[in-house]
Amino acid sequence: MLRLAAQSADGLILSAFSSPHFIRWARNEISAKLVSRKAGFPIVSFVYLSVHSDQATAYRNARHFVAKSLSSAQGGFTLQKSGHWDEIEPLLGGPAETIFDALREDVVGSYVAYGTVESCRQMLERYRAAGVSEIALAPIPVGGKKLELAEIMPLLAQLSADMK
Repeated sequence: MLRLAAQSADGLILSAFSSPHFIRWARNEISAKLVSRKAGFPIVSFVYLSVHSDQATAYRNARHFVAKSLSSAQGGFTLQKSGHWDEIEPLLGGPAETIFDALREDVVGSYVAYGTVESCRQMLERYRAAGVSEIALAPIPVGGKKLELAEIMPLLAQLSADMK
C-alpha cells in the first residue's frame, strides 16, 4: 500500500503509533517511487501528545496511555516495524499494569511526545527528521481528567510557534 500511495496518491497519512523508526522504514520503502515524481509528496503523521508543565506527570500519563493501548492491541504492521517489536510483542494483549511496569522511557517516547512544551518540541523534531512533513497532534488527557481545551490550547499554541 505504501508503494501504491507513493506511485498514485498526492501524499501519505500515517496513523498514530507510527514511531520515527517506522517512518524512516516507510520512507525507505517508497523512496524509489518518489524519485520519479516531479511534485512533492507530503507525509503526515498523527502523533499522540501528553503535554504538562511537570515532566514526570506528562511521562506517567504517556506511559499509562501506551500501556492501555498495547493491552488492547494486536500485532499491527506499524508496531512490527516500530523498532521495539521484540520488546512489545510479548506484552500485547496483557494486563495494562504489567505492560506499564515493563515499558522503558524510550519505548513510550516512540509512540507519544510527552513532557513540557520544550521537551515535546524536541520529541516532535524526531518525526520531522524521520521524514514527516506535517504532524497532526492528538492530545491525550493528563492525569485521568477530562481534556480541558482552555488548559491545553496555550501549550499547543506555544508548541506550534516553537515548531515553525
